[in-house]
Amino acid sequence: YEGLELAPQMGLLPLGRDPMSGLWEFAHLLSGEAPKRAPSSGKIVMEAESGVVLVLIPGGERRIGAESDPEAAHYDPDAAENEGPVRSLILEPYFLSKFELTQAQWLRIAGTNPSTYQPGRAKLLLEPTLLNPVENVSWIESRRMLRRLGLRLPFEREWESAARAGSSTPWPEGELAPSLQGMANLADRSLLRAGFSGAHEDWLEDGFGSHAPVGSFRPNALGLHDMVGNVAEWCFDGFGSPIQPDQNDALDGVEAIPAGATNGEEQSNSLVPLARITRGGSWGTSAAFARSSSRYPTSSGAISNDLGLRPARSIERP
Repeated sequence: YEGLELAPQMGLLPLGRDPMSGLWEFAHLLSGEAPKRAPSSGKIVMEAESGVVLVLIPGGERRIGAESDPEAAHYDPDAAENEGPVRSLILEPYFLSKFELTQAQWLRIAGTNPSTYQPGRAKLLLEPTLLNPVENVSWIESRRMLRRLGLRLPFEREWESAARAGSSTPWPEGELAPSLQGMANLADRSLLRAGFSGAHEDWLEDGFGSHAPVGSFRPNALGLHDMVGNVAEWCFDGFGSPIQPDQNDALDGVEAIPAGATNGEEQSNSLVPLARITRGGSWGTSAAFARSSSRYPTSSGAISNDLGLRPARSIERP
């Protein structure tokens, strides 16, 4: 962490370093109980009672975005215009959830489970559990619930830097989509067996007909699970020019907007909700939608059964 001196962080319990990534992990106690590590592997064992596990992501200079120019730093032949140009940014260290927010965690925060695919209500290849990611939650509601816990949605630059985990290729482990084997839950042959139709990856069979319990697939180099696929994830940013800091960026996106308002969209029912960014692809999309630089505008009031969230938090300074 390049000499970072971390002051006590209110409400966070240190869980030690991840044995694979070497990064520090913390239990967020307002969202549930502190999970334990498996004695043999040292991996976090999530249960329905477990709270959010935050990974302390190192800061530093990071390159964000992609271009279809073969000479670009992040060359991606499928890069859309709104994914470039590639930019170098300085990121402060920050906390990002190791897993997507689970249905059990949302249930404790909100008192209800809005998910389409939840225990007892979905007939799929595998019965969903409360450890499956919550979905059918809007940007507006996600932000409101996270504020109760002192958490926030990640900024795009934080999300992409974490998803890349030091890589410069279209996907975190390679230039070709099959590098995602064992790492991602995408539209594949399992989805067809579950009765869905449409575009899918014929080279992949991940075993799930919708989203999977968090942590079912191997993590990236930072120890983060499901940055690719499972459910798409909301970012804080509004949809403007590529990776543009939000107008509320300087105030961290947590206290920048008055409670009960989101950049004006909730102050009048006549206003059309602003477009926000979703990232990461999902169980219902092909690998092209799960590239590290892929970014899609989505109405902040929209909900979908393949769209959830991953909490973030800024470091508290002395």
